[in-house]
Amino acid sequence: MKFLLLGILLATMPWPAAAVCPGHSPSFTATSSGAFYLCPADVDAEANPVTASFYTSCTVTVNWGAGKSAFVTLTSITPGTPMLVSFPAATGAGTGTGFCTNNSAVIGASATSAITFPRVAAPAAPGLSK
Repeated sequence: MKFLLLGILLATMPWPAAAVCPGHSPSFTATSSGAFYLCPADVDAEANPVTASFYTSCTVTVNWGAGKSAFVTLTSITPGTPMLVSFPAATGAGTGTGFCTNNSAVIGASATSAITFPRVAAPAAPGLSK
């Protein structure tokens, strides 16, 4: 039976097109749209390579502000490939936690990072003319 290794690596953007997943970032700043990458490991806890059918899902939860939170669950997982997640409503200081679940319903260890979500400015007033 294969066991899950630390299934999520959180890191900042941008990324080269065919990048290999980087190591875990303990803190980073998301993009202005609240986006960052999640990266499922391409090996299990015994360091055996895993295939695309190994994972059933990966979930990322973010918390920010006074008790605000959101989560996303991804179901099309490619081991070792960064996947973009975005939380546009998040602003200010917060945290992100991610974990993956394998096809035997075993939940892997979670990874947590401190994330700064930039404040998005309000749109400028529209112009009216006749």
